[in-house]
Amino acid sequence: MYMKKVILGLIIIFLINDLYTQEYEDYYTRVARHIDWTNPNENYGMIFKIGDLIYLREWGIYHIPNDTEKRNLAYFADRVSHVISFYKYNNLTPIVISSWIRPTSVNAGKLNSLGRIVKDPSNKYNGMDYNAFVGGKAGSLHITGLAVDIIDTGTRPLTNFILSRQDILESCQLWMEDETSATTWVHLDAGERSSVGRPKGRERVFKP
Repeated sequence: MYMKKVILGLIIIFLINDLYTQEYEDYYTRVARHIDWTNPNENYGMIFKIGDLIYLREWGIYHIPNDTEKRNLAYFADRVSHVISFYKYNNLTPIVISSWIRPTSVNAGKLNSLGRIVKDPSNKYNGMDYNAFVGGKAGSLHITGLAVDIIDTGTRPLTNFILSRQDILESCQLWMEDETSATTWVHLDAGERSSVGRPKGRERVFKP
């Protein structure tokens, strides 16, 4: 009888603690906790896969994100998905990610025989600065997972669409890098800037 009371008490404490944590925890922290970050093919929304968010293209490896990076990636991918879903409604051009997270200290991951991302402790890139390697600026929002570059060449369809729909960027609280700086890609980020004084129709466009 005594043990049953102890077990019941522990269960109640666990439930109360869980409710307390959920109440004060950031929404995207909770979302990130339920994502299978070991599965690169898991869908996140209708647009992206987990692998898109954490693949380091120049080195051909995955970065295993920490909890803060996971939260940022979930938050930012949700915002970008809204923009791209509007674009893809009338455009079948595939979305190809050039660069998403660019960690300054890589936690290298590789695919195992089951296609899952696992820690690769012997990888030569562990602890190295990927952002610096690709020429990223110090303080880049790519470092924390709050920026993405999407390939956009030829007639620049994605660029032109976003330029024509600044209202979508506004609603998603995103910014686009000036197209004369991002010449073959679209750079979107969740930076904190002011739109005051910017040209009409380019309120959410910035120069780096």
